[in-house]
Amino acid sequence: MTKLTQSHLNALAQVYHKQTYNDENKEAAILLLRRMARYIAEALQLPKTDFEIRVNRGGVAGSAEVYLHTTKVYMNFAPSCCGGTFYWRTCDGLKDYGCASRHFNRSLPMFVTMADVRKFIDSVAEVAYPVVHQERVNEYYRFLAD
Repeated sequence: MTKLTQSHLNALAQVYHKQTYNDENKEAAILLLRRMARYIAEALQLPKTDFEIRVNRGGVAGSAEVYLHTTKVYMNFAPSCCGGTFYWRTCDGLKDYGCASRHFNRSLPMFVTMADVRKFIDSVAEVAYPVVHQERVNEYYRFLAD
C-alpha cells in the first residue's frame, strides 16, 4: 500500500516549480508525482492491469509530467506558468489518447493538503467509477483512518 502524507505534499511543493535546469529537483518531483499517482490508483482500488503510470521527463529547460492512465480516466499532473495544473478526462481504455470531455482541477501549488487529494479522488470516482465511489473509496478512507 502506497503511503502519501502531508510531508510528501510539502516536499513536492518545494521542488515542483523549480525543475528547469535542475535535475535533482526534477527527479524528486517525478518520484513524488509517481507516488501520488500510485496512491490515487490504489485509492480507486484499480487492478495493476487497469492502469499505467508514465513519465515525460521533458528537456533541460522544461518540467516533468506524470500521467496516470486507467481504463476509464486519463490524468495529467504537470506544472505550468500559472501554478500546478492537474487535469483529468474520461477515456475508453489504455490506448485511448483522444479528447473526451476534460475535467480540470487546479490548485496552487498542486494539491496543498491531503483533503485536496481526497476531493480529487472523489471527483474522479464519482464520474468514472460510480460503483466504487461509495464502496471502494470510502472503505479505503476508513482503512487510512485506522
